[in-house]
Amino acid sequence: AAGPLFNIIFAVLIITAIYAMGITTLSPFVADVEKGMPADKAGLKYGDEIVAIDGSTINSWEEMTGIIHTSGGKSMELTINREGKTFKKTVTPVEKEAPNIFGEKSKISLLGILPITLESKIGGVKKGLLAEKLGFKPGDLIKNVGNKKIEVWKQLEEIDIANIPKPVEIILQRQRDEDKENLKDKTTEDIKIEIPDNEIVKNKNLIDLLGIETTELYIEGTKKGSPAELGGLKPFDKIIGVNGNEIKSWMELNELIKNNPEKKVDLIFERGGEKKSLSLIPRKEKKRNIYDEKIDIGVIGIYSANSYTEPKLKEVKYPLHVAFVNSVERTENLVVIMFKGIYMLVTGKVSSKNISGPIAIAKMAGDQAKKGLNDFAFFVAFISINLGIVNFIPLGTITDGGLILLFIIEGIIRKPVNLKFREFTQYIGLVLVFALMGFAIYNDFNRYLGDIIDFFARFIGNKG
Repeated sequence: AAGPLFNIIFAVLIITAIYAMGITTLSPFVADVEKGMPADKAGLKYGDEIVAIDGSTINSWEEMTGIIHTSGGKSMELTINREGKTFKKTVTPVEKEAPNIFGEKSKISLLGILPITLESKIGGVKKGLLAEKLGFKPGDLIKNVGNKKIEVWKQLEEIDIANIPKPVEIILQRQRDEDKENLKDKTTEDIKIEIPDNEIVKNKNLIDLLGIETTELYIEGTKKGSPAELGGLKPFDKIIGVNGNEIKSWMELNELIKNNPEKKVDLIFERGGEKKSLSLIPRKEKKRNIYDEKIDIGVIGIYSANSYTEPKLKEVKYPLHVAFVNSVERTENLVVIMFKGIYMLVTGKVSSKNISGPIAIAKMAGDQAKKGLNDFAFFVAFISINLGIVNFIPLGTITDGGLILLFIIEGIIRKPVNLKFREFTQYIGLVLVFALMGFAIYNDFNRYLGDIIDFFARFIGNKG
């Protein structure tokens, strides 16, 4: 068992070194709070940072969610930093069913917080209301309200306009008219708009007062020659229904279109406050799925008007003993996940398409190397654990797992097994290993055959 054990120890040492040298990780910064969820009821809001849970220091979003998800719905005390002031809140997570990495549904505990949120970009301007009268336009980004700097839509929801010193001046960032068709290289200008004092109403938030909407479900533009453009969809149309069903998010809209390649879809959309209908046939395009295979999806060629904040990152360096403990925990979790994955492969609960060979591993290694040294080192640790576990599986007597099983059998029968039986198990092991490798390479070719052909075509073309 020295082989598998060495693989595991090697992985622990790599991950310990990564944690000790420092990792860039998601900060436990609250960007968005889901309405009606425990965090919302407890009063958490954009900009809060969760620095401790039940007295234990939190260094990253991963640490925080790990504790929350496995809390079993038990109450916890959050230590929160808000604009330099620290305070505590007791919250009780709700338990909900969610799919794990194997697609199984299991209960996890949630507070309803997210690391990203929508920027303060206007999707819709309601007809006849104040924003339209003052010259606000779809696509404008609200940068300031009075002396308050605005970064996200959530901040607009919290502003009581009556409490802003008068005159209330709003600064908008607007894309220049000559760049309207350019979705990549935009140039912008700042515009100042003053809200007349007589329009300010007490106890009315800014969004309702102005009559503006978030960008959710609004389209930024259409792809040239796409079904959406040919069908007449225009920038800042708002899609509100598909095939008779009301939709509430861009993700929902995307899924409905993606799952209907070359099948008619009926859209309901709003333009200037007026409802319109349109039937389109999504074009079929190839996209890679979670197994990295190319599959057919439907596309109509629309771009979302949504723009999200960048997640807050932080550099975390752990003392050596803490780095080691974290490394052991992470390795243990990976070992459990891999053994469970093997069990689910054997029982048919997970597709055998998940088995990857050298081509897929080389591609993954390249992808991780592009992300940086830490990501590549984590990948090396992951492969080391993987090799250790495969070596522990009794594939005849050519793996350590097979030899351990043989020693157990010899211990039970209290004598060595005969040489012919040992040779037979070695042949069986070789056949199994070659069969497994062959199947893995077959999966790789299924995934990447098109890419391989393209590569050699380019190579031959360059030579010519």
